[in-house]
Amino acid sequence: MTTTAALPNSEFLVVLNVVIPESADPAEVDRVRTGQGARVKELTAAGYILRLWKRAADGTTIALCRATDETDLRAKVFDTLPTHKWHTLEITELRPHPSDPALS
Repeated sequence: MTTTAALPNSEFLVVLNVVIPESADPAEVDRVRTGQGARVKELTAAGYILRLWKRAADGTTIALCRATDETDLRAKVFDTLPTHKWHTLEITELRPHPSDPALS
């Protein structure tokens, strides 16, 4: 008998701010950027990252994600990104709104 892991069911809005230090080696920055794109594709395929946006004002990344809980989200998603040493996170767990037009 095979078992499958339960699908994550909580949604989160995440503000991801990446600040690359001026002292960072340009070759390392290129490696991190390339790795970041590849890792985001893997996390999207796994169902963790649902959508990504760039905030118009400053280019900060905003993500809609799904995970079991915030600990799961941090461990399986954001701690695995190549930018983890350079980013800060603002995580908000979302709940359905009773007047959500998508639920009508």
